Amino acid sequence: MLTPAAYEHAAALGARLADGIETITAAQGFDWQAHRLFNRSGYTHGPVLPRNAAEARDSFDIELYNVQRVYLANRGIWEAIDSAGPAAGIQTTSDHVDRYLEVASEFLSELRRLAALPRKSLWSEQPEELEHELLAHPRIWLVLVDVVREVPDCGP
Repeated sequence: MLTPAAYEHAAALGARLADGIETITAAQGFDWQAHRLFNRSGYTHGPVLPRNAAEARDSFDIELYNVQRVYLANRGIWEAIDSAGPAAGIQTTSDHVDRYLEVASEFLSELRRLAALPRKSLWSEQPEELEHELLAHPRIWLVLVDVVREVPDCGP
């Protein structure tokens, strides 16, 4: 039942989630902000929080966020709405928030690591056309890396 105490609990965890998102993004070197709406949080892929819906759309990288959702889902964390970001429900615990932040931090670390790799080294054995396509769409790397890790006998 959504009592005032349950609502306060969810809102407090939502604030903790937003604080954690800002902490992990800064720790990984991303100049991003977390929006806050009671129990809901999420990512602004830039240094300034949007002031309206148009600015929010412009600051949100939907492809990147959907790759992150795949990464999280492969680790048991589901975010149902791609434009809404994570939310704390009345059943959410501090351990749930901690786990979300742990896995999100791992994702950002992987993103940072892949961004630093020489692009040629990732696809040196692929046909030139495929290499060109993959280099033109670097977010595909994360999906491929994630999928390869989930398929037996395919990953490193």
